[in-house]
Formats: sequence, C-alpha cells, structure tokens
Amino acid sequence: MREVLRGCGPLIAWVTIAWACAVWGVHHPAEAGWGIVLVGCAATLGTIVAVRRGSARVVTTVVCAGAIGIAVLTTVAVALPARDALRDAAGAGQIRIDAIVTGKAETSDRGVLFDARATVSDDRIQRSVDVVLRWPSADAALVPGATVHASGRGWATEAGRRAAIVIDVREGEVTAPAQGILAWTGDARARFRERAQALPGLGGGLLPGLAVGDTSSVADDLDAAMKTSALAHLTAVSGANCAIVVVLVYSLGALVMLGRRGRVVCAAIALAGFVMLVTPEPSVVRAAVMAGVAMVALVLGRPSAGIGILAVATTLALIADPWLATSIGFILSAASTAALLLFAGPLSDQLRAVLPAPLALATAASLSAQLACTPVLILLTPAVPVYGVVANLLAAPAAPVATIVGLLACLAAPLPLLADLLVWIAWLPATWIAGTAETMAQLPGSLLPWPEGGWGLVSLAGVSAALLVAFLARGPRLRITAVGIGALLAGLALLGGHAVVALDRLRLPAGWDVAACDVGQGDALVVRAENAVALVDVGREPELLESCLALLGIERVNLLVLTHFDADHVGGVSAVVGRVDQVLHGEPPDADAQVLLDELTAQGAAAYRVGKGDTGALGSARWEVLWPNKTAPAGNDGSVVLSVSGPTVPRTLLLGDLSATTQQQLGALDHFDIVKVAHHGSADQAATLYRAISADVALISVGENTYGHPHESILDTLTAAGSHVMRTDDSGLVLVDLRAPGTVGVWSERGGGPD
Repeated sequence: MREVLRGCGPLIAWVTIAWACAVWGVHHPAEAGWGIVLVGCAATLGTIVAVRRGSARVVTTVVCAGAIGIAVLTTVAVALPARDALRDAAGAGQIRIDAIVTGKAETSDRGVLFDARATVSDDRIQRSVDVVLRWPSADAALVPGATVHASGRGWATEAGRRAAIVIDVREGEVTAPAQGILAWTGDARARFRERAQALPGLGGGLLPGLAVGDTSSVADDLDAAMKTSALAHLTAVSGANCAIVVVLVYSLGALVMLGRRGRVVCAAIALAGFVMLVTPEPSVVRAAVMAGVAMVALVLGRPSAGIGILAVATTLALIADPWLATSIGFILSAASTAALLLFAGPLSDQLRAVLPAPLALATAASLSAQLACTPVLILLTPAVPVYGVVANLLAAPAAPVATIVGLLACLAAPLPLLADLLVWIAWLPATWIAGTAETMAQLPGSLLPWPEGGWGLVSLAGVSAALLVAFLARGPRLRITAVGIGALLAGLALLGGHAVVALDRLRLPAGWDVAACDVGQGDALVVRAENAVALVDVGREPELLESCLALLGIERVNLLVLTHFDADHVGGVSAVVGRVDQVLHGEPPDADAQVLLDELTAQGAAAYRVGKGDTGALGSARWEVLWPNKTAPAGNDGSVVLSVSGPTVPRTLLLGDLSATTQQQLGALDHFDIVKVAHHGSADQAATLYRAISADVALISVGENTYGHPHESILDTLTAAGSHVMRTDDSGLVLVDLRAPGTVGVWSERGGGPD
C-alpha cells in the first residue's frame, strides 16, 4: 500500500481541499465570494512561507490547492444567480418551465419523480438549472433526452442539494421526445423490462436492475433483503456493473490478441455505450468514471497510477459539479474505488495463504469495498450487514452472467426470439442472486444495530481501519493490538448506544402525556394515559420509530392507529409488529394495505375498521373517531381523525392528512389543548378549523422534504390562533404534559421552543 500511495501526497491534498470547499460552498452559496477571498489569501500566505523555506514541491502543492479551491467556489458562485432567480420565481406561486429530462423517472407514493435541466424565459436566468419534477402520472415518453413543458407549484430545496427547486407539476406535456441513441435505448429498456417482468419469481423483477439499473420492478421485500445482505449495489447501476463490462471487453480483447492499448480503448468504448444504454444521468456517469479509473489502473498493473487518476478525476468532478460532494452515491463510489486500489491487492496476498488465488482476490475485493463503504452507509441505515462478504461471494459468480446476458437481451430487442432466449438465460443467475439475498436476510443476526449519525460513522470507520490493520499487519503484536482496538471501539459503540439511550431517557420529563416522535417526513405520535399507550401512525422508517420508542421506554403498544396507508404513515410498521394489542384503521385501499394488517393480526393484534362516532378507552382516557364518514374515500381524505382526552391527558386532536375541504366537514369543534397539524403542515388547510380549536400547542410532524412543508400560510394561521408551533424537524422529539386543567407544558429534545 505504501508503494501505491508513493508520490500521491499532493494529489490527495488537492482532493481534500476540493471536497472541503465544495461541501462548504454548496451549504453556504451566498458566501461563496468571501470563500474565494479567504482561500486566495490562505494560498498566498502558504506560498510565501513555502518560498522562504525553499521547497518548490510545497509551493506547487499550495498554489494548485488554492487554485482548485477557488475554482470549486467559483462554480458555486457562478451558478448562484440562476438558482436564486428560479427559487424566487417558484416562491411567487405557479411556475412554468421548459426542461430536458436528465434522469430516470421513478414512481413514488406522490407521483413520478425525475431530474431535469430547466431553462426559464426570464432575463435573469442566464444558465440552465437542475430541478426535480414530480409528474402526476407515468408516461413512457419521460426518458432522458426528452423535452417537457411543465407548470405547477415550486418549492425551494434545502442548501446542499443539486436541484434548486422541486416542482409539483399540475399540467405537463412532453413537447419533444428523446432523439437518436437516447430514443433507441429508451425503447430497448422498456421492451427488456416487459420481457423480464413476464418471468416467474423474484428473478424477473431483479433482472432489469442487474442488467440496466431499472429498479422499478424490484419488490419492496426483495429490495429490503438486498440491502440487508449488502447486495443493494447490484440492483442499480454502480461501479460493479461498469467494472463487469470493462473486464469482459478487456478479456475478449486479450483473446483476439489485441494489444494492451487496444484493449483499453475497446473497454472505454464499451463503457461509454453501456452508459448510454442505462441512461447517462449524473450518477451513472460518476460510477462509470470511477470504475473506469480503477479497472484501467488494475489491468495496467499500476495501482499507484490509479490512485493518481482517481484523485484527478474526483477533483475535476468536484470543480465541474460541487454538489457531488454531498452525494452519498459519489462518496461511496470514490471510497469503494480507492479501497479496491489500495487494499484489494495486499488483502489478496494475505488471503492466498488459506484460499485459492481466484477466491482470495474475490474475497479481498468484496471485503475492502465493504470496509470502506459500510461506515458511510451507517448515515442511511444504522445497522451493519453481518453476512455481506459471504453474500457477495455467493452472488459474485452470478452477477456478471446476469449483467452481460441481460445486456445482450436488451440489445437484442429487435429480434424477439433471441431476446426471449437470452432473458430466460439471464433469469437463472438473477434468481440465484435474489435467493441469496433472501436467505442471508433471514439468517439470525443478519443486521447488527449500530449507533446512527456522526458517532456511528466515526466508530465504525475506526473498527474498519482496525480490521484492515489486523489483516495486513506482518507482526503478531500489531495484529493483536489492532484486534483489541477494533473490539474496544465496537464495544463502546454498541454498549455506548444503550448507555446513551439510558442517559437521554434521564433528560426526559417523567410526566409527559403526548409525544411527537422525530421520524423525518412522516407521522408517529404517542399518547400515554397512565400505563396505557396509543401510537398514532408509525412513520416511514422503522429504525427511527424504534429509536423513539426506546427513548420513551415503550415496549408495548396497547392501541395502534393507522390513520391511512401512505408510506410515510405505515412504512415503519415492522418496528411494532408483535408488540400491538389493538389496531384501528380506515378503509384499506389495496391488497398491500390488507397484507400489512394481516401481518399485525398474525402476531396477536386485533384489527378494527373504524368510522365517525366510534369510541373507546385508553386507560382512564377516552378516544373518539371524528372521521371518516361512510362516503369518505381511501387516502388522505379518508384519514382516521381522533380526539383523545382524559383526567391525565390533554385534549388532543389528531388530523391525519386531511385536506382543507374535508377539515371543514368535521363539524363544530371547540378548544383543544393540542392539535396534530394535518399533512405535515401543507398549504391545504382550513384556517377556520384552527381558529375554532385555538389549540395551545400545534405539533407539526415533518422532516426534510421537497413539498414545502410546513407552509408559511399554516404557520401564520396557527400563530394568529394563539398556538405555539412545535416542529419535529427543528425541535426533534417533542413532549407535552397536562400540568393543570387548561394548562400544558412543552419540552423538546433540541431545546427548540415554540415558534
């Protein structure tokens, strides 16, 4: 590894500067100009010091580092006027734009989302700007390269995101379809997906993801299993897919006696064609560049050159697009590529003592990539896939076959008989991979819970580094020391997590009655009456709900209310399966909702469909269903609306996701101590309702989102009604207690007081 890094010090310094400036710049774009001045002054001062010391190499390094930092911040500064102008236009209300589709259209619970580059017919806009469009329905013409005209409500995104705004499209049309190669590849992908979906079992759904990165057919259960078994990189286009194409073409070139340079050229052409086929969106181009760097360096037998090329490629990418610095995909690509270049060779040499050479190399590649990427993935899911290396080894022989044969099937779309034959052949390894993922995910202890956030990342990075040292160390003393340090860090992380929860629990006021859990963009509220507990909705992510319930010390849920079946209200239900006595719900809108209810009842819960007028007890408190009536549709306006009150429980109104029209049908309501604001504080609210109930505390369960929640209009309405607004995105966990009739107290995790 020392030989690989030799001479790369300046390059690594430049990447570090570029990344630091990019992260700072995209989060503080308005200060990018001052950042340029500061970097320029620092570089000038460093150059003067280096010149006085007579170090030409240091002078060059400092000058280049300063130039790189200035270049990155200049990119941010140049993009700022156009981004701000588009944000201003969105803030004014309805916005109309023309845009070119740049990413795959992906179906979500709120429409079809895709990336685009927008142009606005406004003199203030001099550059195209990245946006996200939420299209009302699927359209086969929405492929990269197509031009669309859209109008709708625009929302400014948070600092750090590449897209300046998200547009909730009300009216949209494809004004010009994709042309040339993009049109052909879009049609080929669609025909391939149809053929694969017709195949039985999970293999047919997984195959389009394996071959061309189309994950639309991957079932939710299989997607979860792929993540649990550390095989998620196979369901989307990643460096692994790109590497397979490069290696295959390079190997074929060797078989036909091409020289090394000719093989590299052919591999590069094949990789470019692969990018066009799977859609040349930024994430795919990024993965192709990273994989190309790693594989070219390895096949040339010069990993040291690979590190240099990777550093240069990463630096240039950050200069061209500083928003990549905050992209988890970009971080994972860079980390896994660097790990392959640095550690795959040395690890393989060590493993050859106990494994055959091919198996040693495969194990080393999988292990090095997982050790590098797992600490970053903790930021997304606070758990470690225990069987990840084994799962990757089992899937490794099948992945290239499924990818290559699937690609050939996609390219053979004009020849139906050949395409059908190839799809069936590719289905076999795809089924093997799906079966491997499901089997590994069902093994006991398949996921090791790990602390989330910065501490989780740092502690797991330390464990990964200790394991690498233990594998690569030549002396037994160093190896034993590394194992000891790794074990100590793992113990501190795992046991420390329980200790942190215990200490955090001591901070909570003992007498809380209503809790709004911080589960991101979703709902999960707890009402406690003595020893009886009601949970209203479960958020989207089970891990977030589990953390909240553990902090509150809740083991059993006496009453679970599922207001409706949108993912941000029921997605986290696995956190409480087997821990629920009764379930109240509205009309199940589809078979998936019924499956969810069946899962709860199979684990001992009694489920009841409720409607307006139903009542019941929660300890000494009473609950009453105020909505839905018999004619209410399933969905937001069919939300179960609950009123809860009792001797020790503040009078609480929980509005689900009701729209303004349906809120007005609730009838005459008087004062409530607490209101859970409908639909995460959307703009679609009945101000008359909130004025009538004049709640002392208004809880808004909301997280990072692209919908503009909570909207300024409802915040103004609540303030005018005399309500103290508590938002989970600002305050974290919020607790409310009844101190005396008509008097409530409020506590928040982050100390944020009422708005």
